[in-house]
Amino acid sequence: MDAALLEDIKGAGYWRVNLRPLSVLGEKLSIQKCRDTVSASSVQLRGWDYPHIQHGNDQYGGVENGDGFFESWTSFLNHREFWRMYQSGQFLHYASMWEDRDDSVDTARPFLSITGTIYFFTEIVEFTSRLANGLQFKDGFAISIEAHHTRTRRLWVGPNRMPFFAPKTTAAENVAVDAKMTVDGAQSSQQVALAMCKEFFDRFGWNPADDQIQADQIRLLKQQF
Repeated sequence: MDAALLEDIKGAGYWRVNLRPLSVLGEKLSIQKCRDTVSASSVQLRGWDYPHIQHGNDQYGGVENGDGFFESWTSFLNHREFWRMYQSGQFLHYASMWEDRDDSVDTARPFLSITGTIYFFTEIVEFTSRLANGLQFKDGFAISIEAHHTRTRRLWVGPNRMPFFAPKTTAAENVAVDAKMTVDGAQSSQQVALAMCKEFFDRFGWNPADDQIQADQIRLLKQQF
C-alpha cells in the first residue's frame, strides 16, 4: 500500500476500527483464508460495503499479500480506506470520515452525521459477527471503534430533520468506544451496536432514547432508505 494514502486518511477526520479475537488461535490463518473470510463476511446494505472489497489493482485501489496479513486499500471520490486481516485473526481498518471529504453537504464544519454513524457502527458489528462465525471463533471478538479529530466537531442530524437547539459537540480530540461480540447469542449484533452508539453519542452530550437509534438501524438492515 502507498503510505501516502494512510497519511491522507489521517490528515482529516477518520475512523480506526480494530477487531481482536478474545482467545488465542490454536493455528494461525492462511493468507488466503484472511482474504476469503473478509470477502465472505463483508456487509453490503447500502451503496458502499463494509469493509470495501477491492477486486484487483487499479487507479482506485489495490490488494496485496503481506508478511502475516492480507491488505486492501481504496481511494475513490470521498471513500478513502485501508484494511488488514492478520493471520492472528486480528482485523484493522482505517477510513476517512466522508463528512470531511464531501463538499456537497451545506453545513458548518467540522461535523459528523448521526445517521451515518449509526449505520457505520451497525455495519461494523454485523461484520464482526459474520467474521466470528465464519472463522468459528467461539469466544468472539473485542471491538474498538475510534473517531479521530473530533474536537469541536458537531453532531449533524441531516436534512429534513429537526435540528438541535444547541450544538452537540465534544472537547475530546479522539473518541473511542469498546465492546465484545460473542457468538453465544447473548446479544445480537444490533444490540451491541446500539450500546456502542449510545456510549459514543454521550461523549457529544446527546442521549437519545433507544428507539431513536433503533429506527435508523432497522431502516439500514431492511434497506428502507
